[in-house]
Amino acid sequence: MRLFANSRKRLSTQRGFTMVEIALCLAVVGFAMVVIMGVIPLGGLVQKENRETVLCQMDGNYLLQAISEGAQGYDDLGLYVDEILFYSRPNAEPRKIENNAGGVEWGTREIIGLLSAPEFLLTSSNVWVPNSLNNMEVFGVSNTNLICKIKMRSMNGSAADKNMDNRDFAMSYLAEVKVLPLTTNYHNMYQVDNNSGIREGMLKDRSLNQSAWQVSVILNWPVVPAGTDEYKAGPNQQVFRTIISGTMNTVEKTMEMGPLGTRNMTLWYFDKGNFSLTNSTVFYDNLL
Repeated sequence: MRLFANSRKRLSTQRGFTMVEIALCLAVVGFAMVVIMGVIPLGGLVQKENRETVLCQMDGNYLLQAISEGAQGYDDLGLYVDEILFYSRPNAEPRKIENNAGGVEWGTREIIGLLSAPEFLLTSSNVWVPNSLNNMEVFGVSNTNLICKIKMRSMNGSAADKNMDNRDFAMSYLAEVKVLPLTTNYHNMYQVDNNSGIREGMLKDRSLNQSAWQVSVILNWPVVPAGTDEYKAGPNQQVFRTIISGTMNTVEKTMEMGPLGTRNMTLWYFDKGNFSLTNSTVFYDNLL
Protein backbone atom coordinates (compact mmCIF):
# COMPACT_ATOMS: atom_id res chain seq x y z
CA MET A 1 0.00 0.00 0.00
CA ARG A 2 2.85 2.36 0.78
CA LEU A 3 4.44 1.70 -2.66
CA PHE A 4 1.18 2.58 -4.43
CA ALA A 5 0.84 5.74 -2.40
CA ASN A 6 4.36 6.88 -3.28
CA SER A 7 3.66 6.36 -7.01
CA ARG A 8 0.54 8.52 -6.84
CA LYS A 9 2.48 11.21 -5.00
CA ARG A 10 5.19 11.38 -7.72
CA LEU A 11 2.61 11.59 -10.49
CA SER A 12 0.80 14.42 -8.81
CA THR A 13 4.01 16.51 -8.60
CA GLN A 14 4.93 16.28 -12.40
CA ARG A 15 4.07 19.31 -14.53
CA GLY A 16 3.43 19.69 -18.31
CA PHE A 17 4.17 22.62 -20.64
CA THR A 18 2.21 25.76 -20.05
CA MET A 19 0.54 27.65 -22.88
CA VAL A 20 3.17 30.39 -22.64
CA GLU A 21 6.01 27.89 -23.07
CA ILE A 22 4.26 26.27 -26.04
CA ALA A 23 3.77 29.67 -27.65
CA LEU A 24 7.46 30.51 -27.19
CA CYS A 25 8.50 27.19 -28.73
CA LEU A 26 6.23 27.77 -31.73
CA ALA A 27 7.66 31.25 -32.16
CA VAL A 28 11.24 29.92 -32.15
CA VAL A 29 10.36 27.14 -34.60
CA GLY A 30 8.50 29.56 -36.85
CA PHE A 31 11.42 32.00 -36.90
CA ALA A 32 13.80 29.15 -37.79
CA MET A 33 11.51 27.99 -40.60
CA VAL A 34 11.37 31.52 -42.05
CA VAL A 35 15.17 31.69 -42.06
CA ILE A 36 15.47 28.25 -43.65
CA MET A 37 12.88 29.05 -46.34
CA GLY A 38 14.79 32.22 -47.16
CA VAL A 39 18.11 30.38 -47.49
CA ILE A 40 16.81 27.59 -49.73
CA PRO A 41 16.07 29.83 -52.78
CA LEU A 42 19.42 31.59 -52.30
CA GLY A 43 21.21 28.26 -52.30
CA GLY A 44 19.33 27.21 -55.42
CA LEU A 45 20.32 30.45 -57.16
CA VAL A 46 23.99 29.97 -56.27
CA GLN A 47 23.84 26.39 -57.52
CA LYS A 48 22.25 27.56 -60.79
CA GLU A 49 24.91 30.24 -61.31
CA ASN A 50 27.71 27.76 -60.58
CA ARG A 51 26.23 25.28 -63.04
CA GLU A 52 25.94 27.92 -65.75
CA THR A 53 29.52 29.05 -65.17
CA VAL A 54 30.85 25.50 -65.45
CA LEU A 55 28.86 24.80 -68.61
CA CYS A 56 29.98 28.10 -70.12
CA GLN A 57 33.64 27.32 -69.44
CA MET A 58 33.37 23.96 -71.17
CA ASP A 59 31.47 25.37 -74.16
CA GLY A 60 33.77 28.39 -74.53
CA ASN A 61 36.90 26.23 -74.45
CA TYR A 62 35.32 23.89 -77.00
CA LEU A 63 34.67 26.78 -79.40
CA LEU A 64 38.16 28.19 -78.90
CA GLN A 65 39.75 24.81 -79.54
CA ALA A 66 37.59 24.09 -82.58
CA ILE A 67 38.59 27.44 -84.11
CA SER A 68 42.29 26.95 -83.41
CA GLU A 69 42.19 23.47 -84.98
CA GLY A 70 40.38 24.66 -88.09
CA ALA A 71 37.29 22.59 -87.17
CA GLN A 72 39.20 19.36 -87.69
CA GLY A 73 37.97 16.67 -85.32
CA TYR A 74 34.97 18.70 -84.14
CA ASP A 75 31.73 17.45 -85.62
CA ASP A 76 28.80 18.17 -83.31
CA LEU A 77 28.71 21.97 -82.95
CA GLY A 78 26.18 22.34 -85.75
CA LEU A 79 23.64 20.29 -83.79
CA TYR A 80 23.53 22.93 -81.05
CA VAL A 81 23.48 26.10 -83.17
CA ASP A 82 19.84 27.07 -83.58
CA GLU A 83 20.15 30.42 -85.35
CA ILE A 84 22.81 32.47 -87.14
CA LEU A 85 22.52 36.26 -87.02
CA PHE A 86 24.23 38.51 -89.58
CA TYR A 87 24.83 42.23 -88.92
CA SER A 88 26.14 44.77 -91.42
CA ARG A 89 27.34 46.95 -88.52
CA PRO A 90 27.02 47.00 -84.71
CA ASN A 91 23.50 47.58 -83.37
CA ALA A 92 22.00 47.16 -86.84
CA GLU A 93 18.96 45.04 -87.60
CA PRO A 94 20.21 41.47 -88.18
CA ARG A 95 19.34 39.03 -90.87
CA LYS A 96 18.59 35.68 -89.32
CA ILE A 97 18.67 32.16 -90.62
CA GLU A 98 17.34 29.24 -88.60
CA ASN A 99 19.70 26.31 -88.62
CA ASN A 100 18.50 22.71 -89.02
CA ALA A 101 15.15 23.91 -90.34
CA GLY A 102 13.71 24.58 -93.78
CA GLY A 103 16.57 22.92 -95.62
CA VAL A 104 19.26 25.01 -93.89
CA GLU A 105 21.95 22.79 -92.39
CA TRP A 106 25.12 24.52 -91.33
CA GLY A 107 27.48 21.95 -89.88
CA THR A 108 30.43 22.46 -87.57
CA ARG A 109 32.89 23.14 -90.37
CA GLU A 110 30.72 25.82 -91.99
CA ILE A 111 29.98 27.56 -88.68
CA ILE A 112 33.64 27.56 -87.59
CA GLY A 113 34.64 28.81 -91.04
CA LEU A 114 32.22 31.71 -90.69
CA LEU A 115 33.21 32.61 -87.13
CA SER A 116 36.95 32.47 -87.92
CA ALA A 117 36.83 35.31 -90.44
CA PRO A 118 39.46 37.93 -89.45
CA GLU A 119 38.32 41.51 -89.00
CA PHE A 120 41.27 42.92 -90.98
CA LEU A 121 43.29 41.65 -93.93
CA LEU A 122 46.60 42.73 -95.40
CA THR A 123 46.80 43.97 -98.98
CA SER A 124 49.76 43.51 -101.30
CA SER A 125 50.61 47.15 -100.57
CA ASN A 126 51.00 46.32 -96.87
CA VAL A 127 47.84 48.15 -95.82
CA TRP A 128 45.35 46.66 -93.37
CA VAL A 129 41.75 46.92 -94.56
CA PRO A 130 38.42 45.68 -93.13
CA ASN A 131 37.45 42.21 -94.30
CA SER A 132 34.29 42.90 -96.26
CA LEU A 133 34.22 39.78 -98.45
CA ASN A 134 31.13 38.16 -96.92
CA ASN A 135 29.47 41.49 -96.23
CA MET A 136 29.34 42.25 -99.93
CA GLU A 137 27.59 38.93 -100.55
CA VAL A 138 25.08 39.09 -97.70
CA PHE A 139 24.38 42.83 -97.46
CA GLY A 140 25.95 44.31 -100.58
CA VAL A 141 27.95 46.68 -98.37
CA SER A 142 31.65 47.26 -98.98
CA ASN A 143 34.44 48.48 -96.69
CA THR A 144 32.81 47.04 -93.56
CA ASN A 145 33.10 43.77 -91.69
CA LEU A 146 30.32 41.24 -91.55
CA ILE A 147 29.41 40.75 -87.90
CA CYS A 148 28.15 37.28 -87.11
CA LYS A 149 26.63 35.91 -83.92
CA ILE A 150 25.19 32.50 -83.24
CA LYS A 151 22.45 31.48 -80.84
CA MET A 152 23.51 28.12 -79.50
CA ARG A 153 22.47 25.79 -76.72
CA SER A 154 24.96 24.46 -74.21
CA MET A 155 26.73 21.40 -75.54
CA ASN A 156 27.31 20.05 -72.04
CA GLY A 157 23.87 20.32 -70.48
CA SER A 158 21.54 17.55 -69.48
CA ALA A 159 20.20 15.01 -71.96
CA ALA A 160 16.78 16.69 -71.85
CA ASP A 161 18.32 20.02 -72.95
CA LYS A 162 19.82 18.38 -76.03
CA ASN A 163 16.41 17.48 -77.39
CA MET A 164 15.38 19.87 -80.15
CA ASP A 165 11.86 20.01 -78.72
CA ASN A 166 13.23 21.48 -75.47
CA ARG A 167 15.61 24.02 -76.97
CA ASP A 168 13.50 26.96 -75.77
CA PHE A 169 14.10 25.85 -72.18
CA ALA A 170 17.77 24.88 -72.45
CA MET A 171 20.67 27.12 -71.47
CA SER A 172 21.53 29.24 -74.51
CA TYR A 173 24.20 31.76 -75.44
CA LEU A 174 24.73 34.53 -77.92
CA ALA A 175 28.24 33.71 -79.11
CA GLU A 176 30.56 36.00 -81.05
CA VAL A 177 34.16 35.54 -82.18
CA LYS A 178 36.75 38.26 -82.87
CA VAL A 179 39.88 37.46 -84.86
CA LEU A 180 42.50 40.21 -85.01
CA PRO A 181 46.11 40.29 -86.25
CA LEU A 182 48.56 40.12 -83.38
CA THR A 183 50.71 42.97 -84.71
CA THR A 184 50.35 45.77 -87.22
CA ASN A 185 52.91 46.72 -89.81
CA TYR A 186 54.43 50.19 -89.92
CA HIS A 187 56.10 49.57 -93.30
CA ASN A 188 54.36 50.12 -96.62
CA MET A 189 55.35 49.67 -100.23
CA TYR A 190 56.08 53.36 -100.73
CA GLN A 191 58.89 53.15 -98.15
CA VAL A 192 60.68 50.29 -99.83
CA ASP A 193 62.28 51.80 -102.93
CA ASN A 194 65.82 50.47 -103.08
CA ASN A 195 66.44 50.29 -99.34
CA SER A 196 67.25 46.62 -98.72
CA GLY A 197 67.05 47.03 -94.93
CA ILE A 198 63.48 48.32 -95.04
CA ARG A 199 62.51 45.66 -97.56
CA GLU A 200 63.85 42.87 -95.36
CA GLY A 201 62.08 44.24 -92.30
CA MET A 202 58.85 44.61 -94.25
CA LEU A 203 58.99 41.02 -95.47
CA LYS A 204 59.55 39.71 -91.94
CA ASP A 205 56.75 41.83 -90.49
CA ARG A 206 54.38 40.83 -93.24
CA SER A 207 54.98 37.14 -92.62
CA LEU A 208 54.57 37.59 -88.86
CA ASN A 209 51.37 39.57 -89.28
CA GLN A 210 49.74 36.80 -91.26
CA SER A 211 50.96 34.02 -88.96
CA ALA A 212 49.93 35.28 -85.51
CA TRP A 213 46.34 36.08 -84.51
CA GLN A 214 44.55 36.92 -81.30
CA VAL A 215 41.20 35.18 -81.02
CA SER A 216 38.41 36.01 -78.56
CA VAL A 217 35.27 33.94 -77.99
CA ILE A 218 32.53 35.93 -76.24
CA LEU A 219 29.56 34.13 -74.66
CA ASN A 220 26.58 36.09 -73.30
CA TRP A 221 23.57 34.65 -71.50
CA PRO A 222 20.67 34.26 -70.78
CA VAL A 223 19.18 34.86 -74.22
CA VAL A 224 15.74 36.43 -74.59
CA PRO A 225 13.85 37.57 -77.73
CA ALA A 226 14.06 41.28 -78.50
CA GLY A 227 11.98 41.60 -81.65
CA THR A 228 11.17 39.56 -84.73
CA ASP A 229 14.71 38.53 -85.69
CA GLU A 230 16.75 39.84 -82.78
CA TYR A 231 17.83 38.62 -79.39
CA LYS A 232 19.40 40.26 -76.41
CA ALA A 233 21.55 38.64 -73.76
CA GLY A 234 21.49 39.11 -70.03
CA PRO A 235 24.29 40.45 -67.86
CA ASN A 236 26.31 37.24 -67.73
CA GLN A 237 29.38 37.15 -69.95
CA GLN A 238 32.57 35.17 -70.25
CA VAL A 239 35.41 35.90 -72.66
CA PHE A 240 37.92 33.27 -73.76
CA ARG A 241 41.14 34.44 -75.44
CA THR A 242 44.11 32.79 -77.04
CA ILE A 243 46.85 33.46 -79.58
CA ILE A 244 46.97 31.22 -82.64
CA SER A 245 50.10 30.93 -84.73
CA GLY A 246 49.79 29.69 -88.29
CA THR A 247 48.31 30.68 -91.59
CA MET A 248 44.70 31.02 -92.63
CA ASN A 249 43.16 29.11 -95.49
CA THR A 250 40.04 30.19 -97.34
CA VAL A 251 37.34 28.08 -98.95
CA GLU A 252 34.63 29.42 -101.25
CA LYS A 253 31.31 27.69 -100.70
CA THR A 254 27.75 28.28 -101.81
CA MET A 255 25.58 28.22 -98.70
CA GLU A 256 21.83 27.90 -98.30
CA MET A 257 20.66 30.79 -96.12
CA GLY A 258 16.92 30.32 -95.78
CA PRO A 259 15.00 33.51 -96.63
CA LEU A 260 18.20 35.07 -98.00
CA GLY A 261 18.49 32.38 -100.65
CA THR A 262 21.96 31.11 -101.57
CA ARG A 263 25.13 33.10 -101.06
CA ASN A 264 28.74 32.53 -101.98
CA MET A 265 30.52 32.62 -98.63
CA THR A 266 34.24 32.81 -97.92
CA LEU A 267 35.02 30.47 -95.03
CA TRP A 268 38.22 30.80 -93.02
CA TYR A 269 40.24 28.12 -91.27
CA PHE A 270 43.42 28.22 -89.21
CA ASP A 271 46.27 25.97 -90.25
CA LYS A 272 48.69 25.74 -87.32
CA GLY A 273 51.04 23.48 -89.26
CA ASN A 274 52.04 26.17 -91.77
CA PHE A 275 53.40 29.67 -91.53
CA SER A 276 52.96 32.45 -94.01
CA LEU A 277 55.82 33.38 -96.32
CA THR A 278 55.55 36.56 -98.31
CA ASN A 279 55.98 34.84 -101.66
CA SER A 280 53.12 32.41 -100.89
CA THR A 281 50.68 34.73 -99.15
CA VAL A 282 47.22 35.35 -100.60
CA PHE A 283 46.48 39.01 -100.01
CA TYR A 284 43.14 40.69 -99.63
CA ASP A 285 43.17 42.24 -103.09
CA ASN A 286 43.78 38.78 -104.58
CA LEU A 287 40.56 37.53 -102.98
CA LEU A 288 38.33 40.25 -104.42
